[in-house]
Amino acid sequence: MSFIDDIRKKILNKKRQDALNEIKQNGTTYDGNAAKSVISSAGTLTLNSKTNSLIEQVKQTMEEINKSSNGDCDTLIEHVQSDGVKVYKIKNATKELSRIKEHTGFICETYGLKALYIRHLVGESFGITSEPMLIISADVKPDYYLLMREIYLYYSMKAGLDGFDFETQELFKKYMNSKNSIDTSKLKYNQLAAFKEALNRDNEATEFVMDIIRRKEGSANVIQKMKDGGAEI
Repeated sequence: MSFIDDIRKKILNKKRQDALNEIKQNGTTYDGNAAKSVISSAGTLTLNSKTNSLIEQVKQTMEEINKSSNGDCDTLIEHVQSDGVKVYKIKNATKELSRIKEHTGFICETYGLKALYIRHLVGESFGITSEPMLIISADVKPDYYLLMREIYLYYSMKAGLDGFDFETQELFKKYMNSKNSIDTSKLKYNQLAAFKEALNRDNEATEFVMDIIRRKEGSANVIQKMKDGGAEI
């Protein structure tokens, strides 16, 4: 998959924007584990101070990780592993994970058959739950920025931000992987609110990575890299 295809799929995905617009129109208030969030019909997102504080903590952590890694994937991986993050390099990871509708990068805690499959794939013992982890391709050099994005999601989860529980992530992936347009009208109130939180986390990771790309390479170079192609996690 080319760099521009990955950008479209993981960073500039129109379906994500459609989902955000859909939720803004409906209007949602969610009192999750970390904080209360409100999206009004006018599209204004209001987060309380605790949630804002957690988001800023994640950004600061990721800025430090980015600085110490200096654009090198191996250094980046070593850094997060030293922080207790489980990272597995799997041959044909993209193909193997597609069997359970997952993708390379950050995988939240899972249960049941999916957990059994993941544990077997990474060489862990039998079990019906799997811990949060990163799975990357062993046979393809990862793209630094896309890997940073997945690691950002991991640290958002670790910080206690909402949107990473198993049921919400399954719902989020179902809608993002669907070939049909986003229609949240059939979701129950709590499902819609949780979906919004997952989408917020996704957008936060995207914005962080796009910001470090702009700062390091400049907009012109980013566009050129997208034209050149060639990137995968």
